Amino acid sequence: MNKAQKEHILLRILKVIGFILLAIIPMTLSSFLVTSDKNLPLWGTILLTLLILCIDLTLIWFMYRKYKKYSGHGIKKLTLKTIGLIILFAIFARALMYGLTVLRISLLGEKMTKNDQAIMGFDYQNTSMIAMLLFVLTLSFITPILEELAFRGIFYNKVFKYGSFILPLVITSLVFGSFHMPSDILSLIIYASLGALLIIIYRKTENILASMILHMINNLLPASMLFIMYLNGVSMTNLM
Repeated sequence: MNKAQKEHILLRILKVIGFILLAIIPMTLSSFLVTSDKNLPLWGTILLTLLILCIDLTLIWFMYRKYKKYSGHGIKKLTLKTIGLIILFAIFARALMYGLTVLRISLLGEKMTKNDQAIMGFDYQNTSMIAMLLFVLTLSFITPILEELAFRGIFYNKVFKYGSFILPLVITSLVFGSFHMPSDILSLIIYASLGALLIIIYRKTENILASMILHMINNLLPASMLFIMYLNGVSMTNLM
């Protein structure tokens, strides 16, 4: 491999890192709004919410264009077979996550991973409904869309499009797991396992929409619990 090829590979990796960083912007912005919302007037919250939504939609548009460029195709229609696979993978993913979480609790005594603690650690009870709805929307839908475009879409197609599937399966899953702030090997395994299921269903269906929906289903449960506790005035820190 000559120097030019090495530089080309390094450039591709740097670009992938950039896309991954773009994928975290919506969650960062919605988290900022949740923490600062209590100090803002209503019009300020509404204005910031609209601005964040515009940024989110722009990021989705931009990254989807890049995904189409690197993969050679866009989102495909869902077939009955694909829907069936999504349901099967969702059930398996939930069972796997539950089993690994129980194992981690029994070995380490921690109820939540650092990533979950970061999500649950905000003072939501002093947050407005507008800011909370944006946070839940971001966690449930916007983040899964962007993470799938970044990891399974751009990362896989830009770096590992050709050749063996084992290498991209391992590397993208480990990077995805590391991206979720693991503090121990078991929390890394939890998130890397989810990443593996997401890239497997993407590879099997060749449809980024399948992995997006699977990712959304995975995030909907904690997001729904978070919103229900918010509506009932339950402190999230009681679960930590």
